[in-house]
Amino acid sequence: MNRERPRSSRKDWVLFLSIIILGVLAQMYTLPLVFGISINSAGIWYFVALRLWGLKRGMLSGVLISVIAFMLDSTNTYTFYYLIIVLIVGSLYEKRGKDIFTWTFVCSILLFLVPFITSFVIDYNDWSTPVSTFLFIQFLVELLFAALIADIFAVYLPHVPLIQKFFCRKSRLYFGQIIFNIIVVSAVTPIIIHTIIQAWMMQEDVLSQYQTRHQVLEMTLSERVNQLDEVEIQRLYLGSVIEKGHLNNRLDQFIGESDQFIYIFSQDHSVYMKTPKAPDYSGFQEKLVEGVVAPYQSDQFLWVRGDGSSVRDWKHGYFVTTTSFLNKQVDLYIPLRADVQKSLESLTTYFIAIMFVFTASFLFGTLGNYILTRSLNYLTVTTSELPEKLDSKETIPARTTRISEFSELGNNVEKVGMELKRIFSELNEKNRLLMERTEQLVCSERELFRVAHYDELTNLPNRHTFYQDIQKLVDNSELFALLFIDLDKFKDVNDTFGHSGGDQLLKYFANRLLQFEKQVEHIQIYRLAGDEFVAILQTESNSKVYEICNALLKNIKKPITIDQKEIQLTASVGISFYPTDGKTVDALLHAADLAMYQQKENGRNGLNIYREERGENDEKS
Repeated sequence: MNRERPRSSRKDWVLFLSIIILGVLAQMYTLPLVFGISINSAGIWYFVALRLWGLKRGMLSGVLISVIAFMLDSTNTYTFYYLIIVLIVGSLYEKRGKDIFTWTFVCSILLFLVPFITSFVIDYNDWSTPVSTFLFIQFLVELLFAALIADIFAVYLPHVPLIQKFFCRKSRLYFGQIIFNIIVVSAVTPIIIHTIIQAWMMQEDVLSQYQTRHQVLEMTLSERVNQLDEVEIQRLYLGSVIEKGHLNNRLDQFIGESDQFIYIFSQDHSVYMKTPKAPDYSGFQEKLVEGVVAPYQSDQFLWVRGDGSSVRDWKHGYFVTTTSFLNKQVDLYIPLRADVQKSLESLTTYFIAIMFVFTASFLFGTLGNYILTRSLNYLTVTTSELPEKLDSKETIPARTTRISEFSELGNNVEKVGMELKRIFSELNEKNRLLMERTEQLVCSERELFRVAHYDELTNLPNRHTFYQDIQKLVDNSELFALLFIDLDKFKDVNDTFGHSGGDQLLKYFANRLLQFEKQVEHIQIYRLAGDEFVAILQTESNSKVYEICNALLKNIKKPITIDQKEIQLTASVGISFYPTDGKTVDALLHAADLAMYQQKENGRNGLNIYREERGENDEKS
């Protein structure tokens, strides 16, 4: 049998697949900063899965993101380290609680301190480079930012009206945690945005400087052309060593102490001349084939080693600009190493500053969380104790805190508690009086109901109750038998023992009927008046009616002692059936009454069944 998957489970899987897809996209498409440096946001989705589903499913999602991204040719050096951090942070989160950001912060601070502690034992410069240092700091910043965003995503988004339908579970919101997140986000976000903008501006500034060098080169070559006469130009065409030397001197002045170099090519693309710092072109050309070219402008481009995905590739790259001198092509190569190094140093400073801002905001946020939570707990304890204190009439103590507003609120709670205590005391007294009156009314109502529905002498249901019950059976067209029971020679008892003796006999008789009623199913006995009783027997079997009636007569015949005298009771019973003997209450009661009187005439002490269609009664004794 096919069973429909619960909607909550389906939503959970949709959310899981969505996070996997977002994680893969974040792994493949990073935010570029400067010279091959980019920000990877995939860690956010590692931590989101960890926060939503715990360690096992969080690790599964992390592995899936990494494997799928790898199969799609995405390269991230720190994928393995991300999984290790997720494992450590997830274990701490499951065992200790708190949140993902707290444990990521603890791990990041420990990792951040390792190089500084190790530097006292090992020469730091021997095993680390500026690139490694920067990438390490960047990794820690990405971890912290990813953990912070993951906590915000997992905690707050399930409470957003338009989005909450996609989440199967939502965690409770705590005021202290909200304040903590606001403090950290408010502190970190501006400096991160500033760092990103500065990184973009760094690259633009560097490329602008390179364009300026291009323009200066064109001016230098143009000035040299203007200084040449036709003879000198002709000599340059012919490759005069003297003219080449003059041109080389001018280019050396242009290059100065920098590591830039120039190639000048003839029309056949052979090297006409090059500056002293320029490497051999044949070997250099083979090197250029192994990199990638990023066009910048029509006569300018960037060459980067390898695939250009790493800052290390950019450190070995060049900015190349092309111009002309007479009929020759002039290529200026500007190494990126120095400018990439400066950018790394600047960004390292920025990222260290971000680490310190994370640390400061974490400490201030934790302190604020602690103070607010503690103050709110004081108020919570005070207010939660109010009902108990009011009930026990104890004094409600004021709980003061270091925060003036909360302390004042605590005092107000104390005042309200005292006023409530007074009001509750008055209400309790009023409630007591009201309960007494209510109890009296309930007792009166019960007594009225009993008087209206039960016979006062025998405690059997009375005539009014009988007519209500039998009318319901008639309205519902249910089959039943009606028994009309009348004591034999009851007048003799009254004459012998008086009315008090007769009443005592009726009580004994009614009690015997009640005991019989408890032993027999589907029978209800009522007192109509005097020594007349009726019983409703719900059964479709005539033989069952005979059996029960004979048992009733046998029970009635048991002796009763009144005023130390034993009396032998007998009764005459008339029986009618619904709907055979009547379709109305009065008709049934009349038929049973006739059958009972017929039994009286036939000698009492027995039962008689009314038979209208036969024009006579059946006597059964």
